[in-house]
Amino acid sequence: MPGAPRRRRALTAVMAAVVAAGALSASPVGASPGAPARVSGAAGPASGLDAESRDAVRAFQRAFPGVSDEDAWQRIGEEDARSALIGELAATEAATFGGSWYDGATDTQHLQATTAEAADRYARRAADEDIKARVHRVEFTQRELTAEMARALAGTHAVLGSAARDHAGVDVRANRVVVQPSDADLAGVRARRASLPESIVVRPRDDRAEAVADACPSRSHCDRPLRSGLEQWKGEQGNPTCSLGFTARGTLYPARKYVVTAGHCGGIGDTFGHYTHEFGQVERHRNSGDVDALAVRITNAYWLNASFGWIYRPNGDGRPPLAVDARLDSESAMQAGQTVCLTARNSTAGNRCGVVDAVDSSHRGMTRVGGLDACPGDSGGGWYRKSDDRRTAYGIHSDSAEGCHTAGGVSYFSTLPSVEEALGLEAEVQS
Repeated sequence: MPGAPRRRRALTAVMAAVVAAGALSASPVGASPGAPARVSGAAGPASGLDAESRDAVRAFQRAFPGVSDEDAWQRIGEEDARSALIGELAATEAATFGGSWYDGATDTQHLQATTAEAADRYARRAADEDIKARVHRVEFTQRELTAEMARALAGTHAVLGSAARDHAGVDVRANRVVVQPSDADLAGVRARRASLPESIVVRPRDDRAEAVADACPSRSHCDRPLRSGLEQWKGEQGNPTCSLGFTARGTLYPARKYVVTAGHCGGIGDTFGHYTHEFGQVERHRNSGDVDALAVRITNAYWLNASFGWIYRPNGDGRPPLAVDARLDSESAMQAGQTVCLTARNSTAGNRCGVVDAVDSSHRGMTRVGGLDACPGDSGGGWYRKSDDRRTAYGIHSDSAEGCHTAGGVSYFSTLPSVEEALGLEAEVQS
């Protein structure tokens, strides 16, 4: 039962390149000098940080080699300001905003505008916030590209038809929609290339690295409250299946509480639970396009008689769980270069982190995270962004490259705004 439409695929920022932008790169037309870097309250060497924060620093440095511990941690903390800026531009400048990405190596926020006047406004706005920025002129708005991608993903595109269903994504830097038809459809699509909009680029599908669902047993137990990242079972205790993503409430009936996990982990009517207590049954489900999620209605008083909006604390030693402080309410506030962490069954050494890389056209238009290869059993876990001591819920883990914590691996997740819109829910937060 979907709720009111949200500002989701205003396609973020998210997303650097589905593939190398090459000759399609936008040309810079303006820049804001930025003021001296602002310390966000927690600068200092990684040795002085907790395990979760150190892993975020390491993920940042893997994506942007050569950045010191102190600079990496400061730049991670300053993402709140960058995220607020791009969210504001996407909302107030939708007619000219062409997307964004962040380069952590140079600490530069890249913005794209379709007119020179808008580019000047963006540069001034970034300077007002002391954000170092470069603005590029592009042809298409984020809104236009997002709508084009949605039609391709749904198989309803006027020219492509169903040829690129589940295989389309936005290459933000190139300012194009990349579609990857199947081998059987590729020749026909190329023959119709003259009829395709200028905003679409056709590329062959690369199936050499098919992702595998991370649905396999392995973790422990916790008492209430429910926490993102716990093991859960399906059907009966002793049948571990996937990880708990986030808790949520209904948009029409907020008193109704839900557990959200990956859609491929079950179907309508399936019973889920954790340790010795069941949650209830699956009431809402979507596993198509860029959404891989289901919602289990919590009907067990054991779980209902507790608070919601928590993340499992690794090695907590009796300390309270970590709070979900905020939720991503628009994909426009997400961009390539952001450091995100996964809490899931196999995060045994701490909640592991990676860096947002792209919307992957070969993977249903889901968000791709580089530098973190999740493991079997992690499906459904929660992705979040940490800034200082705050955690913002970002999405639900779908799957990853085959393997477990292998070097150079990638993972994929459905963004929280897309999940909330599809299921008619809103993630629970503590503040």
